[in-house]
Amino acid sequence: MLSSTDSRMTEASLVPPLPLVTKIAYGFGGVPSYLQATLIGFFMTPFLLSQARLSPFYVGLLQAFAGLFTAVLNPLIGFFSDHSPPPRRISWIMFSCVPFSFSFFMFWVQPFGSGSTGAYIYYTVVFLSMSASFACIVVPYSALSAELSADYQERTV
Repeated sequence: MLSSTDSRMTEASLVPPLPLVTKIAYGFGGVPSYLQATLIGFFMTPFLLSQARLSPFYVGLLQAFAGLFTAVLNPLIGFFSDHSPPPRRISWIMFSCVPFSFSFFMFWVQPFGSGSTGAYIYYTVVFLSMSASFACIVVPYSALSAELSADYQERTV
């Protein structure tokens, strides 16, 4: 007699394997997030210090505030993307691409005088909106891997 665990494993093994194209396409979906993280991590601080001429204190404050903001925001996005109507993850990713692209572009624009309070407020608002829209892409994308296949082995390998 099969136990409940054995019957689940048998049912999952009847699911056809994911095509290689699906696996490659999912893998390439992570490239923009790694690219964004690399660009921001490598260029943001020097840009804000040398081009925007913000003080190091304000650059650190901006980064700390953004870290706290995303620490609160990411679980909320995960909750809401879990409880969204189908297509749950894809709709979050699609609708967040435009605001993310716009805020990413606006981050590298200098609309105010260098080092002014207005510049600090501008970069804080733009960076927080970029962080929020980026989280609306990355959190559902990360959760999407568990929904690609019903087979435990494919989800975990």
